[in-house]
Parts: sequence; structure tokens; C-alpha cells
Amino acid sequence: MPNIDLVLLRGRALEGDSAAQLELGQRYADGHGVPQSDATAYRWFRRSAEGGSPDGMAEVGRCLH
Repeated sequence: MPNIDLVLLRGRALEGDSAAQLELGQRYADGHGVPQSDATAYRWFRRSAEGGSPDGMAEVGRCLH
């Protein structure tokens, strides 16, 4: 059974919460509670950035470096 916090976080991210998208991206980048995936992390960081998150924008920049 998946971690309930992760389920809630993913739900918020899918609803467009840029802070949740950023956190989910960080979890994928680190492999914290989810399989580590740079590609999936980038996708969540990009969605966060597109939602106006400066931290999301910074993470996208780091991914592209």
C-alpha cells in the first residue's frame, strides 16, 4: 500500500499545486519514497516552474546544466 502522504502529495500536485509539484520532483530526484528518476523529477520541476514557482524554475535550471 502506498504511503498516504505520497498519495495526498501526488493529488495536490496533479491539481496544480506548484509547491507539491516541487516536493514531488525532489522526491523523485532523491528516490525518497519513490523510485529515483531524473526524468520524472524534471517533469515535476517543470510543472512547478510553469506554475510560477521560483524554486521550480531553479530546479529546472539545475536539471539542464
